[in-house]
Formats: sequence, C-alpha cells, structure tokens
Amino acid sequence: MNIETKRLTLFPTELKHFELILESKNYLSEHLGVNVSDTFPESKDALPWFYDLVKADETLVGWISFWALHRADNRLIGDIGFKGKPDENGKIEIGYSIISEYRKQGFATEIVEAFLKFGFSKTTVKVIEAQTKTDNIGSIKILERLAMKQIGTVEDPQDGTMFQWKLEKSEYFRGLENCA
Repeated sequence: MNIETKRLTLFPTELKHFELILESKNYLSEHLGVNVSDTFPESKDALPWFYDLVKADETLVGWISFWALHRADNRLIGDIGFKGKPDENGKIEIGYSIISEYRKQGFATEIVEAFLKFGFSKTTVKVIEAQTKTDNIGSIKILERLAMKQIGTVEDPQDGTMFQWKLEKSEYFRGLENCA
C-alpha cells in the first residue's frame, strides 16, 4: 500500500525494515536497493520504540510508520506516520520528519498532504491531530497551509510547550470542494 506523490514514494515500514536498520543501515540499503544516508531517520532514538510496537502488533504496519523515498535520488529522506490507530472517536495523531539535507524543498508539505488524504480515506478516521514545537516555524507553516487549525497548547515532558493542531474530516473535504 504505497502512497505516491509527485516526487516521493511513501511505503509502510515493516518489522523487517526496523530489524535491518537497527542492525546496519547498509543491510537496509542492500535489502531495499536504496540509498540510506547517515542522517536517516532524523529521530534514530525512536527506532527501538517503533520496532517494539510493530513486533507486539503487526497490524500497526500501515499506520505508525511510512518511510519516504525520493525517487529521483533513490534515497530515504523522511518518515511519517500516525501515533497508533484511530481511537474510539476516530481521532489520530500525525508525526513526520525530513532529513536536514532535504528540508526547505517542499517535501514535508508533500508527505503531510498525502498522509492527510490517506488518513481521511479510512472510514475509521474522523479527526487528524498534530503537535509542533512552538518555535518550529517550518512545521507551523506546513500545518497552516494544509488547513489544520491550532487549537491550543499541551505540555510534553521532553519537548516542553507544544502547539496542538486539528483537522476534521468534514473540514478537509469542504476544503477540497472549495479548491475544485
């Protein structure tokens, strides 16, 4: 279930992918036939957490982690995913990153836009939320551009005060109608 954008292929990160990258980026590179830079993924510390989640529940594949392949460079440049499956109210949270060499080129906007479409294509998803650091101007602009609304702040034990964002399915589709 790959997601294609103008320049990228987003593919679900499987247990084997996590095992390989935790062992060696070279193993992952050989297995996938792609380039894996030293800076991928941006949040390396989260890899064991993702691995443990998927190992415990492989139905999370296709929800919590997709890696972004830049087709022209055949290089993994980012990741995006939901922080679990939708809750009982159909709410889900998105998280994403792009490695430093590929920032400020529109890739984050491209993956978030594709993932909003992907998420809202699921009947169980009614609301997509996100959090950004209050000084992360790039992510703030991306979420604003994609019609997410800032709904307040939340305290994160590691990152401090974070802006909280929300987009409801009805608002998303209303926005698409207005663009047509």
